[in-house]
Amino acid sequence: MGRSSHLLATASKDRTVRIWRLTIQEDDHLQADVEEVARKHHHDSEVWRVEWNVTGTMLASSGDDGTVRMWKSDFEGNWACVNTICGDLGPVVAPPPMDLRTS
Repeated sequence: MGRSSHLLATASKDRTVRIWRLTIQEDDHLQADVEEVARKHHHDSEVWRVEWNVTGTMLASSGDDGTVRMWKSDFEGNWACVNTICGDLGPVVAPPPMDLRTS
């Protein structure tokens, strides 16, 4: 989830990156309304992974097309691909984050 707001990003086999807004309901039961705010079809094949930066303001996606794409929203909340990194040898994937508390 993005840390600057209640945003969730998903990777998909249908080549899409989706960004969702979660609105938490403040009542006796923990509930959230979920709204899709962006659906991006920039990858040429399956998207394997999405990862927020530490402040939750940018999103990276990687997949089977050998690219890493960087996503950022403008002041109106419109998400766009702002950079693409192309791999020369095939698929690009990010390793899982390290837990520095146990390193």
